[in-house]
Amino acid sequence: MQIRILFLFVFAVLIIGACSTDECKKIKCQNNGVCNDGYCMCPDGFEGKYCEIAWRDNYIGVYAASENCSSSSPSNYTITITANTTFPERIDIHNLYNTNLTIVAIVESPSSVSIVNQAFGSGQISGSGYLGTNTISFSFNVTSGTSTESCSATCLKQ
Repeated sequence: MQIRILFLFVFAVLIIGACSTDECKKIKCQNNGVCNDGYCMCPDGFEGKYCEIAWRDNYIGVYAASENCSSSSPSNYTITITANTTFPERIDIHNLYNTNLTIVAIVESPSSVSIVNQAFGSGQISGSGYLGTNTISFSFNVTSGTSTESCSATCLKQ
């Protein structure tokens, strides 16, 4: 009798175990993503099926910029955006305001960046940017001494 009960118990455990599956067993989330019910839950800064895409990757490239500022004539020039080599949530923007200087922006989401107030030549720069389809729109202020110039730039990815 005891053998029969033991046999039934083992059989029940095997059947129940065979029916339940671990949805995350074959999922390998990257960049500290965590699997939940077969899907990767990505930390801020990453997206994709396996958290394999850094938000900043959406911005990297060369852009044709068309800029309008409050106290200067409209201008057209090229900017280059690269990955910041120190911080994974940041990008480097080279030549914004057509100055041949590099500024740092923090990637806040897959579609927005923040240009925190930072040294810019002999002045300061701050602002924000929004990513669209093959475009980035920047709004920023450049301060030198007591004067501030407000600018907007629409940048088309090349």
